[in-house]
Amino acid sequence: SDDATVTVTATPKWTVSKALLTAPIFHDDDETYRITIAPNGVVGNLNLSNVTVTDTLPPGAVFVSVSANSGTQVFSLPVNAGEYFYDACNNTVTWGLGNLLVTGSNITRDVTVTYPVTDVTNNDTGMGPLPKTNEVDFVGTPVGLPEQTLTTSITNNLLPPVFATTLVKSPQDNRILP
Repeated sequence: SDDATVTVTATPKWTVSKALLTAPIFHDDDETYRITIAPNGVVGNLNLSNVTVTDTLPPGAVFVSVSANSGTQVFSLPVNAGEYFYDACNNTVTWGLGNLLVTGSNITRDVTVTYPVTDVTNNDTGMGPLPKTNEVDFVGTPVGLPEQTLTTSITNNLLPPVFATTLVKSPQDNRILP
């Protein structure tokens, strides 16, 4: 009988997606984005270590909060598993997810922002919708391979502000009084 050598190669098969839960986007309203990280099957996939997720908020977005399952807030990078950090200078939120197993469940993180009407980056003199792009980076180290990054983004339109005006007309009193 002849011997045969079979080489099996595993590759990291993970997905990261982003969705706006509160479309459409209006000024001064809370808008929530959901990030979902998922293993794309078990067979041939690789576990990941030292996983971080960084959400870069759009220009003009003001950070409001993160979901309750985001862990403990820390005040500097790097983040460890179970922690998150909001960087006001770079307008990013970074979560430390630690090690992810291909047999694990999907992981979700929500971030809520608002787009103040008073911020000039949120206003268009042409009064048209403004595209707001929100990007997320998913970084991890697959077993036996160098660190890898997956990036995805979502673009939604910030609708023009609605100015409420009221016009009241009343009859004038034209009587002549003695």
